[in-house]
Amino acid sequence: MKGPLDIHCYLLDYDVSHEIVRLRRPVAHAQELPDALGVPADRCVIAHPFSAEHAGLTRLTILLAPASTRLELLGCQTVLARLLQDMLDVPVTVRPAGAELVSRHTDYVASHLAPLLLPNDVPVFATPSLDALGAVVIYTATGDSGTALAIPAGDLITLVGARIAPVETRNLIVLEPTTRRSAARLPEPALHARLDPRSTGVPHPPLTAAI
Repeated sequence: MKGPLDIHCYLLDYDVSHEIVRLRRPVAHAQELPDALGVPADRCVIAHPFSAEHAGLTRLTILLAPASTRLELLGCQTVLARLLQDMLDVPVTVRPAGAELVSRHTDYVASHLAPLLLPNDVPVFATPSLDALGAVVIYTATGDSGTALAIPAGDLITLVGARIAPVETRNLIVLEPTTRRSAARLPEPALHARLDPRSTGVPHPPLTAAI
């Protein structure tokens, strides 16, 4: 299974500012990150997995959203299906993905699904509320229960090649335009978790998740 060391090595290779942060306590699901980190929910990002079926095939699809954003499930499914249909030029049916599909296709524990190092055939979308965070540092899962990744939201969207999905949401986060999309550097202090990038040889996928 993939974990924080794989993500750390990947981001070091591309010189992306980040931290692997030790949590105060282990969490059962990425939804618990705000409490475990002691940060607002709008600073934590959840990778929501969906199953997209088309032409007899099943494709995993990821929607990234701040933990404070309450997603309207039907609206998400409808918007993602429309966007995928435009991309693939075939009718698409979208529904929430089961844990088995997530783990089998991503090599992550489903409850700690990270948005990085996903297979190239996994389309990634982001809500407008996440896109609006721009250079604000957010926290997201790393594949295990004891750590989180800190990275600027704009850098994350760029790395995963996320398309913006105008999904139906509540409690959208509105920030000033000055916060948008300049890739801010994180403070220079050493990582909370000293992870040695030379201890493993992890293959690195392209920066964009291609269809």
